[in-house]
Amino acid sequence: MDEDKGVVLPPEEENEQPGESPEIVVLPGAEQPEEQPAKKRKNKIWLIILAAALVLIAAAVIVLAVLRPKTEKTDGTKQVSARDLEELYIFESHESNVFSAFGESSIVASVADVTVYDAKGNVSYKSQISCQSPAITAAQNSAAVYDAGGMSVYAFSHKKQLYDYFPQEQIVHADINDKGWMSVTTLDKDYKAAVTVLDEEGTEVYRFFSAGSYVLGASVSPNCKSMAVFTARQEQEIFTCAVTVFDLGKEKPQAEYTVEDDVILKADWCEADTIVCITQSGISFLDAKAKLRGTYDFEDHVLYNCAFTNDGYIAVSLVKENSRLFGTVVTV
Repeated sequence: MDEDKGVVLPPEEENEQPGESPEIVVLPGAEQPEEQPAKKRKNKIWLIILAAALVLIAAAVIVLAVLRPKTEKTDGTKQVSARDLEELYIFESHESNVFSAFGESSIVASVADVTVYDAKGNVSYKSQISCQSPAITAAQNSAAVYDAGGMSVYAFSHKKQLYDYFPQEQIVHADINDKGWMSVTTLDKDYKAAVTVLDEEGTEVYRFFSAGSYVLGASVSPNCKSMAVFTARQEQEIFTCAVTVFDLGKEKPQAEYTVEDDVILKADWCEADTIVCITQSGISFLDAKAKLRGTYDFEDHVLYNCAFTNDGYIAVSLVKENSRLFGTVVTV
């Protein structure tokens, strides 16, 4: 365990109408009541008719609003009512539920099961799983549910389960790419951490053992040829984070980019030849050889949140260092 080690793994085998006014009969000895003016009686009848008509109109409006089909706008988008949204996604609620979107689908996972929904809210796939602390990693065409701190991983496409994986050590992090390749970071009894790469069928194809650094995460490139590993270490009171790039066909690392006195908060492949690292102070853009191509400095702001898009952009929400009330959203 004196140094980091990469291992290329060998392939395995295989309304009611008003009536007439009643006739008034005067009994002997009784006083004759005053005759109600005809105009007053007519006004009362018209008020009743008007009220009934208003009730019918209101009922018709409600029925039309409920039964009206969704219409297509001129720009191609669909008009969805509030009632549609309330009934679009129905699932069993649980405090452990986690959610994510991937492509036009969405995935919901709990400690006991996972459900994939299509764009219309219909169930595309559902199965039972076993996770004490479910977490989700998702790309455009694939998603995976893993047990953070446990030993189970389940990978899915939009309509089926791709594979499952059960490592021998506790899972720290998992990341799946658009083609279903996944990196699974686990603890290791002889090293600080290990990262295993799985192909689209769940077969182990590569494993990296980290001897001197703690692994924050790892990510397989979109073309499934490389892996970037994000690590942190401390030497003589100097805190250093690094991005190390591996060729999945070779054991030795190909390149490394280091950041001193800063923390990599999130990192991923943005394109096949671009790695994006988000730190406390800004964003760094690296090529596939871990060489710096560009930076974006947060200056007097700090990162509040961030999101990677599927078309090569990153959206970051920034706030002033001494204030959380006023923020800025930037797309880079």
